[in-house]
Amino acid sequence: MLSSPLTWSEAKRIAALAGAVGLSPASASIQRVSARVFRFRSGPYDLALKLFDGRGGLERARLEAAAYLRLQPLGAPVPKLRACQADARGIAREWVEGESLATALHAGTAVPGGLAIAAAWQRLVDTLAPWTHAVTPGRLTRVRRRRLAELEALAASVAEAPPLEHLRMSAAAIGPDVRALPQRIVAEPLALVPLDVSPSNVIVTRARELVFVDLEAIGLDHPCFALCKVMLLSGRATADGVARSALVGLDSAVERASLGWSPLRWEALDAAHLLLALADAWRPRKDGDLSTRAWLAVARLAFSPAQPMAAIRATLR
Repeated sequence: MLSSPLTWSEAKRIAALAGAVGLSPASASIQRVSARVFRFRSGPYDLALKLFDGRGGLERARLEAAAYLRLQPLGAPVPKLRACQADARGIAREWVEGESLATALHAGTAVPGGLAIAAAWQRLVDTLAPWTHAVTPGRLTRVRRRRLAELEALAASVAEAPPLEHLRMSAAAIGPDVRALPQRIVAEPLALVPLDVSPSNVIVTRARELVFVDLEAIGLDHPCFALCKVMLLSGRATADGVARSALVGLDSAVERASLGWSPLRWEALDAAHLLLALADAWRPRKDGDLSTRAWLAVARLAFSPAQPMAAIRATLR
């Protein structure tokens, strides 16, 4: 059963992937989930088949397969790999039943709190730690320099945007000027993290656990900055979405302490929140923009974590 017809090339590649697991597509139910991801069901098997196209497709397939193969046995919140097939330029992994975090937040259904997201993220980064330690000092220096340049460019854009005069006065409540925030972020140690993490690549299971998928690109970054991306993007669809945002789970000092993060790391995360919130308060997005009032609420929550959520909701009305 197909949701849309397969091309000849797709059918051939899916057959090769299924064969690598010891299955045949002849009696299987195949559903297209996206342009290159298919749900494959045959008897007790429920798999996600992912095809990789373009230059470096096979290399990306092997990288994602290696990520699942190495991380899943270590307890990382990722699915189990079933096969990686060179001719198909694809992988087969266990299907994760649930909806994406982006969908859950947009619909307001079964949304996990920020603490649950941060804890799942920490588990993922912790399991990647053995490989981080093997990175050469020279590479660490180059990546840190590149990231600092990117953050400084973002901070400069924020600081020079005329509509943000009133927001910069609010930003002063946390101490440094907006331009100084990148230094606080890059003070956080670099680690290996997935570089394509977004709410659409995090699955919320029926048990409200989080599973990370789409790990074809892994590289050096600041974990707090990558987590910030997930947190902020989670609640940007509508003003009401911000009130339901995963950030709500991080407004308690007790909850923060339970993660065991250093004060510096929380400071870096707050700085990243503020930078992105202020930037997006004026930079339009193709997929819908929040009002300045809504983004100001996010910024307030970022640099004043103890502020009651009721006050944030009142700001959004």
